Amino acid sequence: YTYHSVIQQLDFELEFTNYPLWYARYTTIKPSQKQGPWTEWVAWQYADKGTVEGVSNDVDMNWVKG
Repeated sequence: YTYHSVIQQLDFELEFTNYPLWYARYTTIKPSQKQGPWTEWVAWQYADKGTVEGVSNDVDMNWVKG
């Protein structure tokens, strides 16, 4: 799990791609597949102020491939 700005600022080495990427970028535009050294992401957190029936606080909103 990491943020778009962290991927842009750090030079992730290829061994990080042994782990799936859960990508946080708060936008309504679906991100491209490639982020840093990863050729694709498996989950995208697109918001942190979502709503879910029965939950009174803001919740993270994620889109998971599968």
